[in-house]
Amino acid sequence: MAETGAVRKTWWALDVAVKVVAIVALLLSLVGLWRWNELGNCLADYADRSAAATGARADAAERDRLAQDKLWQAFADASDPGKVPPGQAGDFVRKAFAQFLSDRADANRQRAENPPPPPPAEVCR
Repeated sequence: MAETGAVRKTWWALDVAVKVVAIVALLLSLVGLWRWNELGNCLADYADRSAAATGARADAAERDRLAQDKLWQAFADASDPGKVPPGQAGDFVRKAFAQFLSDRADANRQRAENPPPPPPAEVCR
């Protein structure tokens, strides 16, 4: 009869060990799911910030291109006496160049105000 009691104690101990392992596994799974959800939210936030910065920087690049196009057009117009009288060509080009520098400074300011976000490897931990 003592042998039967020992077998029952062994089975009971094994049953408790399995329950403890199952509870620990469940807790670790919940922690893992929480961390995956946290990572997904962080990556979504990064994507949103990156898209906003990219849009603003693309707008600045477009403004740069337009300013440069206007400057080249001003040079072309200044060399055409039908569009700009020869005595005014120098002033016309200087004004166009000053406008180009102003537009370029605005675009650079817009880029500086909208830097790319730090990569997910630095912020999503």
